[in-house]
Amino acid sequence: MSEWIKDYVILEAKMMLRSKDLAIYEISDLLNFPNPSFFSKYFRERVGITPTQYRNIE
Repeated sequence: MSEWIKDYVILEAKMMLRSKDLAIYEISDLLNFPNPSFFSKYFRERVGITPTQYRNIE
């Protein structure tokens, strides 16, 4: 996967997490991750914190 696609996925995830309208499992599904656990791992590797932690600081 090219770097710009990875960056775009993270930007989309951050935007969705900020809105707080969707549960993390719904965001995972919308971004086509196989499951919420994989999404959380991917997000943490790219951002340095979990999606839940990101949502709580925003």
